[in-house]
Amino acid sequence: MTEAEKPLNFEQAVKRLEEIVRALDDQTLPLDAALALFEEGILVSRQCAAHLEVARARVEKLVEQAPGVFSLEAFDQETSAVDTDDDDEE
Repeated sequence: MTEAEKPLNFEQAVKRLEEIVRALDDQTLPLDAALALFEEGILVSRQCAAHLEVARARVEKLVEQAPGVFSLEAFDQETSAVDTDDDDEE
């Protein structure tokens, strides 16, 4: 398993992406080295995306069922956008 294929936690993956970006900014970097870093960056960015997807799936929102009574519901991305004009209709 290469260094890029090792599973990283989210923070480690973001740090590695930052390192890769800094290295790619070095305009004296040979093309082969730049391409290898770019490929590693793609792999690491996919790890980040996977971590974010897992986190998104775990997000829960607290919903008040009645005054003082709350329940947890799975996060629904489509209904998470709240229409702020609802209060004006009363």
